[in-house]
Amino acid sequence: MTDQNNIKINKDILSSVIKGNLSDYYNQPLTPDNINVIAQQLIESIDNFINKKEG
Repeated sequence: MTDQNNIKINKDILSSVIKGNLSDYYNQPLTPDNINVIAQQLIESIDNFINKKEG
């Protein structure tokens, strides 16, 4: 997966999180635990992207 695609997917997921609707991506209820896991995944992929750009 290219960085560009990865960013688009992350932006889509992030906007879904903001709207409180993750049914497009996850078949799970939106619980605090799920939100934390998703947020952690987004943070890690953003960190990876920044590190690639700087490295």
